[in-house]
Amino acid sequence: MNGENALSKEEIRKADYIYMVTGKVMVISLNAELDHHLAEEMRGVVDEIIDKRGVCNIVFDFSRIRFMDSAGIGLLIGRYKLAKMLGGITEIKN
Repeated sequence: MNGENALSKEEIRKADYIYMVTGKVMVISLNAELDHHLAEEMRGVVDEIIDKRGVCNIVFDFSRIRFMDSAGIGLLIGRYKLAKMLGGITEIKN
């Protein structure tokens, strides 16, 4: 039963963001508040995808975001610096 609960929690946390990679472009759509919990998880995932897939450009979709704390801002600044070295970064707003 504990394994099922852990799997369910992991699936729910992954629902907080969706990413798609097409060629060298990674699009990240955020579906939840970008707080320290989500930023910590995303940092590792995004960096791994950039490294393994050769991503040079990152697009952040903030259209569903209503809150971001300092850890979220730190995640963005860190990925901005990385993407700037590799290619570019773009923001989508409503």
